[in-house]
Amino acid sequence: MSTDPLVDPPPADQERWPRWQLIAFRYALLHYVLYAFPGPIRALVQTIDGGLELAGLDTGKAPWSWLGAPLGWVGSGWDWLTTKMAAFGVAPYEVIHQRTGSGDTGSDYAQLLLIIAAALAGTLIWSLIDSLFICARAYPRLGRWLHLIVRFDLAFMFFGYGFAKFYGGQFGELSLTRLTQEIGDTWPMTMVGTFMQASQPYELFGGACEVLGGLLLFHRRTALLGTCVAIGTLTNVCALN
Repeated sequence: MSTDPLVDPPPADQERWPRWQLIAFRYALLHYVLYAFPGPIRALVQTIDGGLELAGLDTGKAPWSWLGAPLGWVGSGWDWLTTKMAAFGVAPYEVIHQRTGSGDTGSDYAQLLLIIAAALAGTLIWSLIDSLFICARAYPRLGRWLHLIVRFDLAFMFFGYGFAKFYGGQFGELSLTRLTQEIGDTWPMTMVGTFMQASQPYELFGGACEVLGGLLLFHRRTALLGTCVAIGTLTNVCALN
């Protein structure tokens, strides 16, 4: 009887992951949880609340309304930790907590450095505990869940930025103040925003790439192609930034 590799699990002797893959998976899982949380949960709550508000329903007494305080505490906790890093002189840049609309700030880099250190420490502790007590051979089920969550998280992020470009919601329209502003008085990110505002075809092209990547990531059979589209799109975004 033939088996379907997409449905039937592989034989037990083929399930063991090499040690490097076990360690890499532990780090990837911890890094993603620390980096993304509570973003996906907040986005899901905001999406549901938005749909209910469009339907004329009150979301103030929704069963998930209690999540607001814990999610806010997470952000406050990161601010406190990065401030402490700056105080001890281990932050790579000056830490200033303010809303800029960009993730390219001293606070964000300090948070990323802290996430890397925490994920490495967690990976070491996890590996030591596993080698002493558990001796896991692989994490196939946990790996599939991580793969699925990361795919959907990235897809919804692409949708948010992509559709915003379609309707001019991300960069807006060129204002008289921007048109008469001296180039030397602008921030680097302001120059990027001005370019996107002035080039509507390029903005629509970028939005189309993001939406296409998000759509491809939703289905398991097109996820690899969606990943390639995402890599190309995000590389361009990184270069522009």
